[in-house]
Amino acid sequence: MQVHDDGQGGADAARGSGISGLDERAQALGGSVTVDSPVGGPTVLRLWLPLVAERPGHSLPWGAPRVTRI
Repeated sequence: MQVHDDGQGGADAARGSGISGLDERAQALGGSVTVDSPVGGPTVLRLWLPLVAERPGHSLPWGAPRVTRI
């Protein structure tokens, strides 16, 4: 998923917990978050999640496909 806004940019993941919290949740599901937020330009947030999450210590449901990032 990709989200654009038309604000002034300059988002700082270190300042708050929103972006870092989203990233932690995405990683727990085997995904990732990237943020591009140049000062003066729009912010673009990209969230990538696999269709099937595989967590350490948990097996995939029977017949579930494995997800490979290319």
